Amino acid sequence: MIIGIDATHTVTGGAQRHLIDLLETYKTNNKNYLDIQKIYVWSPKNTLDLLPETPKIIKISSFFFNNGL
Repeated sequence: MIIGIDATHTVTGGAQRHLIDLLETYKTNNKNYLDIQKIYVWSPKNTLDLLPETPKIIKISSFFFNNGL
């Protein structure tokens, strides 16, 4: 399974914290989520920098996300 997360408007607050916690849980308990092959996250760079590093989490940013377009 491949999951895509649109976090283009997730830049502060509770939504950002929930996204970080969700991906941290996935990273630490990866063996419990064997069906998930990749997670793609679209977001501004400052949010992506807060997310955990793992080869299965693909972080994607764009000029448009970073400049509020």
